[in-house]
Amino acid sequence: MHSLDVPFADTAAADLTFSLAQGRLPSVHSTVARLTARSGHALRVELAVLGCSHQVIVTGGGAELIETLACLPTADPTLPESRLTAGIAGTGVHDFRSRVDHVGTDRFLAAVDDIVAGAQRAAHHAVVDFPGHPGAVTALALGPSAAAGTEAGAGAEAGADGTQRVGDALSWQTWHCYPQHGEIVHTRTALTGLEHAFRPTAGAHPCPARPSEVSI
Repeated sequence: MHSLDVPFADTAAADLTFSLAQGRLPSVHSTVARLTARSGHALRVELAVLGCSHQVIVTGGGAELIETLACLPTADPTLPESRLTAGIAGTGVHDFRSRVDHVGTDRFLAAVDDIVAGAQRAAHHAVVDFPGHPGAVTALALGPSAAAGTEAGAGAEAGADGTQRVGDALSWQTWHCYPQHGEIVHTRTALTGLEHAFRPTAGAHPCPARPSEVSI
């Protein structure tokens, strides 16, 4: 786990904004995974911690997806339980789910310990804490498609060049732990349709969320 030498910001779930339109923001810690899709084209996935928030940046073929969950001064706070966006870098589909767990002070640190242990089992992860603020943790873990029902970090094979080979989908999870409010924000994202997405000719044409989407 990476300890941050930065001031701790008093943030709560109600302050967060989800966005696929926000550009890159300065990170305090990040991990980069270099992957190869089933079709053979390269993907770069960066798990970036912004402090009490995150960005996941997927690039390939000149296209880029940036998932942001952060306090954005230029946008009203909004944390959807479910948001489906098609047309990502061509044919990609971004399926975002979130929930806010309210955890009592007697159980909060144990819950955070479980989150940290689980995230660190993933082959690619970024986990940070704030010294002097027990339980203040931001964690990200990269894994295969959530639909596959496998744990984070499983389901990818290493190629001869050292890159990991994935199928037609990626998934990742994030956790934002706010002990001062007894909140743990847990997000899950599945990015599917990678076989023909993130190619040199791909473009991004996002469509609105599907209103019938079910939250988790």
